[in-house]
Amino acid sequence: MTASQDASAYKFWIDERVRFADIDAQGHINNNAYNVYIEGCRFDFFRSIGWIDPSSGKYGVLVRIEVDYHAETMYGASIRVGLRVSKIGRTSFTLESAVFDGARCVATSTAVQVRMAAATKRPVELTDDEKAKLATYS
Repeated sequence: MTASQDASAYKFWIDERVRFADIDAQGHINNNAYNVYIEGCRFDFFRSIGWIDPSSGKYGVLVRIEVDYHAETMYGASIRVGLRVSKIGRTSFTLESAVFDGARCVATSTAVQVRMAAATKRPVELTDDEKAKLATYS
């Protein structure tokens, strides 16, 4: 499943800057750095909807991630990372992300996240409120 390369598809955004540590011997962003940018966007998204709260008794587990690389980006670029919710299930949901260098989409990602109960370490059903928060970004 390939996420959209159209910036208008994404509802949540963060800004990133390519750091020297992010580049490889060819001078472009190393593939692992894209994962870090996308992870940062996911974390900020969860924080924005109030899901980074240990007292809630719930947390999320990333169970699958797929990244497609579309173009190279060089050191010093200012990039944006967009995120949207593409599917909401009973205990899991799918997030799509894209990394943009200006108007150009350079990478896309599809990730499946499962909501877990901290006490049992087992999947827990998403509440109607949680589903509504996710649906705002779909």
